[in-house]
Amino acid sequence: MVLYLGRLCKEKNVNLLIQVARQLSSEAPYVKIVIAGPAESRKYEMLLNSIKNVIYVGPVYDIAEKVRLYTKAKVFISTSIYERFPVALLEAQACGSPCVITGFGGQLYAAPPSISSLWAPPDAVKFTRTILSLMKDEGLYFKLREGA
Repeated sequence: MVLYLGRLCKEKNVNLLIQVARQLSSEAPYVKIVIAGPAESRKYEMLLNSIKNVIYVGPVYDIAEKVRLYTKAKVFISTSIYERFPVALLEAQACGSPCVITGFGGQLYAAPPSISSLWAPPDAVKFTRTILSLMKDEGLYFKLREGA
C-alpha cells in the first residue's frame, strides 16, 4: 500500500498527487493507493474516487487510525514542493514507513534522502518510478525503513 495523509489542497501539490495516483494505478495495478485527509474541494474527492486502485478515506483525526494507516503503508508519499515542518513525514517514519518526497524545504530535513526517503522530481512519471523502485528493491526498502 502507498499512503498519502495530509490536506488535499493546492499548497500540498494535490495535482501532482492525482497524476501520480493515475500513473501508479496504470503501471502497477497490484498497488493499493490510500489517500487520507480533508479535501479543499469536492473536485479533488471526485477525481480521486474515479482512479482505479485509489481508496480515498477522507479526513483522519483519530491517532490510532493514523498509526494503523502509517504502519500498513509500504511507502508514504509527500508531493508538496515546500513544507516548513512536515509532521506527516515524521509520523510516517516513526511508524517505520520509508518516504518518497519531492520539492525543497523542511521535507529534506524531516525525511533525509538516502537515509529515510527517496527524493523524486515533481514529475508524475519520475515520482511513480521512484515509488516502484523503492517497493521492488527490498535492500533499499529495509535500509530506508531502518533510517526512518
